[in-house]
Amino acid sequence: MIYLNNAATSYRKPPCVNDAINKCLLDLPVGQFRSNQCENNLILDCKDNISKFINVKKKENIFFTSGATESFNLIINGLKLNNTHVLISVNEHNSVIRPLYNSKENIDIELIKCDEFGYINPLDIESQIIPNTKAIFINHCSNVTGIVQDINKIGEIAKKHNLIFIVDVAQSLGCIKIDVESANIGILVFTAHKSLMGISGLGGFYLKGNIDVDIVKFGGNAKNSHLIKIDKNNKEFEVGTQNIVAIAALKSSTDFLINEVKLNTLYANELKKTLYLYSKLKKVDNLIIYSNDNYNKGPLFSFNINYLDPSDVSYILYNSYEVITRVGLHCAPLIHKNLNTLNKGTVRISLSYYTTYSEIDDFIKIIHEITSI
Repeated sequence: MIYLNNAATSYRKPPCVNDAINKCLLDLPVGQFRSNQCENNLILDCKDNISKFINVKKKENIFFTSGATESFNLIINGLKLNNTHVLISVNEHNSVIRPLYNSKENIDIELIKCDEFGYINPLDIESQIIPNTKAIFINHCSNVTGIVQDINKIGEIAKKHNLIFIVDVAQSLGCIKIDVESANIGILVFTAHKSLMGISGLGGFYLKGNIDVDIVKFGGNAKNSHLIKIDKNNKEFEVGTQNIVAIAALKSSTDFLINEVKLNTLYANELKKTLYLYSKLKKVDNLIIYSNDNYNKGPLFSFNINYLDPSDVSYILYNSYEVITRVGLHCAPLIHKNLNTLNKGTVRISLSYYTTYSEIDDFIKIIHEITSI
């Protein structure tokens, strides 16, 4: 079996992740501010690891949620966007698109100019900024094309015009270097179960200290429990019981990536395999890859094969060759409209740290077989 659906959920996980989950379930429950047992620093230690991936000094500005979708809902509904103008890329996931377009507030949403593959020339953004523009939403690495946007240059423009720069790093965190400070990122949203090699049910966001986001989700968190009316200055985003098992898994997986793999080695490994795969696939006749040589690439591609429905290609890959891929619109309809694939979607393949060159070579041979029929 060749697993090429890591952009959905990474597989395999480091063995230490299973060990951490089992230990968490067998040990006494961790009580964040709640129990009289010796306080466990698991949550803060995990946030410390995330801060190393994104280069932030204050881990207190990192908040855990159930995933990127909840994070974007909390942020979009708490930013007070009524009667403001926001710019978004066509690469955005439905976790951004739907909260914006279904908001009860009056939000003027404008798509950022881009090429056919969704790549943005940062200089084009300035022409779209108007007096009431408040925020720019950018998907760092498209979960359809794998194209990586220049968030450093876009961040400079956001800073110049005093705009909130909101970046979705669900696909890039853990496989591409990210620096919140140099990119002037105000809000960064991540998930645990992709390249960070954690498990599903956990994600979160980084919030720069001076950005005003209202609390829109209320409940218990054992801090200031005497309060019924919550002061707007109390940024207590983490309400309810935390997903301790998933946090333990993420703490373990990020320990592994930081201490055993080393981050620079990890990023170089991902890029090398990605470019190798792309260099081989682009030479295959009858294969349409939705990218080209000019783009920085994340560890995933979308493609179609001439004269074959993408769902048929994915079916053949699984049932004839035991290759697991993803097929469809990948929850990102705007970029599919740009690619003229809104009708049937694409086949997506995505690599991970554990994907081997042998598996990549086998997959390339399989694609040659299918396209030559």
